[in-house]
Amino acid sequence: AGWSIDEHGPWTAFHGPGELPLAGWKVHVSTLPHRAREVVGRAVRIAWEQGVAVKALRTRALVQASQQKYAPLTASGKVVTAYPADESTLVRLVAALAEALAGEPGPGVPGELAVAGAPVFLRHGAFTSTWLVTAMGTAVPGVADAGGVTADRRGPGGGRGHVPPAQLGPLLAAAPTRRLDVTGVSLVHRSNAGGVYGATWADGRAVVLKEARRYAGLDAGGADAPTRLRHERDVLERLAGTGVAPEVHDYVLLGDSEFLVMTRVPGATLAEILAARH
Repeated sequence: AGWSIDEHGPWTAFHGPGELPLAGWKVHVSTLPHRAREVVGRAVRIAWEQGVAVKALRTRALVQASQQKYAPLTASGKVVTAYPADESTLVRLVAALAEALAGEPGPGVPGELAVAGAPVFLRHGAFTSTWLVTAMGTAVPGVADAGGVTADRRGPGGGRGHVPPAQLGPLLAAAPTRRLDVTGVSLVHRSNAGGVYGATWADGRAVVLKEARRYAGLDAGGADAPTRLRHERDVLERLAGTGVAPEVHDYVLLGDSEFLVMTRVPGATLAEILAARH
């Protein structure tokens, strides 16, 4: 009683009784396509039992599409989104999801706080669709509060302006303490699979870092970005010394990402050459 279900876009939404605030702590659950039916079922039931409004992607095919290499990075991993109305509900919901989904594989959600040992993530943001027009005249997602409407940042670099309840501290994953020993980092390309960066290695060598995010950037066969990156490393190692491909400098595991470190080859990219020479 008091609940309604509706579909909009790729989502099925479950609305409980009572009004939601304009903004708050959103909880995201990620999963892989072949586990989506089980994980979504558990997560939605837990939210329903706790009276929390929740939405989920409607089909396994939509989960697969949302995790492909060129799917929007701001939506990466967001298979289930729950909207606890207050912090006490947030704490109960996260604890229940962490227990029920412990050990389940799923891609990380960039820019969000992660729960240790479970594919559960959270950030503070808008609960209702709000838009902000920038000085350039473009509309971007916004979040409304007592001070007005500000940009609702998602993805890498977003969601860091609020401190979660102290009770969640023991559940949250610690930030990686290890860092790559590089300087002069520049972004060459970013996708749902990871990023490509130019940098200077500790020994002064100019390198390219190719990142692969675990469980993300799925191809049509379901292989994730690290699987393809390891294959690329193996091929480059077979070509070592031939002068026809970059040399592998290192291969580093760091948090939920893997990095292939290659010598930087100067010159135009293949895409630029194709455009210039047709």
